[in-house]
Amino acid sequence: MSNKNEQALRQQRQQAVKIAEIKATDAEDMTACILDLQTYANLDEDSAKVVASAFRYKTLPNIAREAGLSEDVVGNLTNGANLMTNDFANEKKTKKYST
Repeated sequence: MSNKNEQALRQQRQQAVKIAEIKATDAEDMTACILDLQTYANLDEDSAKVVASAFRYKTLPNIAREAGLSEDVVGNLTNGANLMTNDFANEKKTKKYST
């Protein structure tokens, strides 16, 4: 019985290390992404933050799953946000712009 407890404890520790690694690199990657978007896509800071955040919410769960983390942990990494993107190709036009 103690062997199972030891194994469970070891898995919890490994998961904690993986989460810590993802969280530590996430902040660095976010800053680098914003700077890259400002430099190479010529976006202002606010626009770059929006694009970088969208990219983060799209990729972070996949990174966590590849690390073998549970779905609960994946949801917590993205602060439980359930973000949906608009289907711009099929969206009906509601605004008319004058030229």
